[in-house]
Amino acid sequence: MAIEQNLGYFFFNKEILNQALMTPAYANEQQLSGNQESYRVLGDRLIQMVVVELLIRYGYSSSAEIEYWMHQLVNPASLSEIALFLQLDRFLRLSSDEQASDTLPDSPMLSAALQAAIGGVYFDGGFRSASEVVKRLFEGAFS
Repeated sequence: MAIEQNLGYFFFNKEILNQALMTPAYANEQQLSGNQESYRVLGDRLIQMVVVELLIRYGYSSSAEIEYWMHQLVNPASLSEIALFLQLDRFLRLSSDEQASDTLPDSPMLSAALQAAIGGVYFDGGFRSASEVVKRLFEGAFS
């Protein structure tokens, strides 16, 4: 799948990726039990943890510096930019109402999709795989 190539990770269980790209509205509309929410929460925490690790490795040592750069690097706008770079918008499973909206996918939706995809990588391949994906996605911020 092109999305896997863009992420740099190939899922063993493709259903995890499908759920990670399924908005809650789509799941509700299709009366499906799974959606991206659980993966999003997991991915959010993983992204934060790996970016904090990167900040420390690049010499940021005070909590004020780390908090400042975390806010700069990990926010809905920056995450949605990464999601667009990965073309996650092309693979999102949207409800009919979401598809009809002229403004979607919006920044929070794209941010959630990226977080869910990272959570899905963790769930499918473990911490090392998820950490490597996050590091690749954020390496430009530290160059």
